Amino acid sequence: MTFPKLAFSKLSLTFITLAFLIFTSNLGFAQSTNPKVKELTDLTRKYSRYPDSLEYIGKQLITFNDSFAKSEGHFALGYSLYQKGQMDLAVLHYDTALMYTDPDTHYPSYSRIKSNQAITFQRMGKLDLAKEIYLGLL
Repeated sequence: MTFPKLAFSKLSLTFITLAFLIFTSNLGFAQSTNPKVKELTDLTRKYSRYPDSLEYIGKQLITFNDSFAKSEGHFALGYSLYQKGQMDLAVLHYDTALMYTDPDTHYPSYSRIKSNQAITFQRMGKLDLAKEIYLGLL
């Protein structure tokens, strides 16, 4: 009796994930006026499949006195840890990135971070938390 409910929950969560990713895939990201920050954030996108590179770049970004750089740096560190399977630490870095991101003025960045956080919760088996985030973003 509980198995069909669980299967439906995972199916609906997957659908919500796909709908959200399609919705946000073409949105732009906030910017920094510092050219070095822009260069490093461009590198995080270029090397997004390489967790060690993301970690290295993320650590550089969080040294800047710039909220965008700190947000992107913690996001890169979180995504690096996610790829390495360290989900709990990834969530902590996503939370820290959100502290530097104003959802009213930088919603695309905010939603990208929240989406990755939800995916991490989903992979951790915390489906209720993931679903709550997805529904909050829609």
